[in-house]
Amino acid sequence: MIHAVGIPMLQEFFESEDVPPGLFKGVPAKETVDNVIDAIGNITGKTLYAIKQHAQDDIKTEFYDSSSGEYRYGTPLAQLASNLRLKDMKEEAEKEDGHPEAKMLWTALQVYAAAHKCVKGVSSAKFMDCTTNMGAELKGFEFMQFLPSLDDMLNAEVSEDGTTWVEQFVRSFQGDDSKGQPDEEFMKKLAEEASEIGEVVKAAWAFRECFDMDFINEQTGGMASKAEDEAKKFFDI
Repeated sequence: MIHAVGIPMLQEFFESEDVPPGLFKGVPAKETVDNVIDAIGNITGKTLYAIKQHAQDDIKTEFYDSSSGEYRYGTPLAQLASNLRLKDMKEEAEKEDGHPEAKMLWTALQVYAAAHKCVKGVSSAKFMDCTTNMGAELKGFEFMQFLPSLDDMLNAEVSEDGTTWVEQFVRSFQGDDSKGQPDEEFMKKLAEEASEIGEVVKAAWAFRECFDMDFINEQTGGMASKAEDEAKKFFDI
């Protein structure tokens, strides 16, 4: 479907009036597309879980913390735990004469925690009807691990500073080091976690030949070349 439908649609789009003339050189070779699809097919649950963890831990927003009565910074889980007053609920539920609603809610959360530990996931999924047959093999995909555990919520921390490595990297990329730079050891570990995604990027690197990179670099004020250099360094291209 990608070769028969997707690529022709892509070419039609880039040849339309909505796209600056000269930007698009031509469609990618069939081999290039197949290599990217193969690389995507080799992504395992381990990589997806690492992405989930970073999405869960590397975003901080300011919110009103009910425990301290102040505005603090924290991850979405920290905000959720604060809004639900989980620690207060746990403390109240563990009292002999604790509030019935606190006991009921805490019991429900413990049931969720037990399910989170016991339920794993599925090894494959398939759809078929009289004309279509498609499916996917799920490699190490434990879908319950994509939901936060009760311990994750209880241990989510709030802080006075909302700076994350993401902000540090973006600011540094733009030439602003006022928030510092991400730790080198952390970035090295991040690259190891993203090794399967790196294979997708390497396979897709040939897509650059489909575009006039000089034109893109001129339009972005040199940022395209800088992004290329960062990608080469991070994914070891």
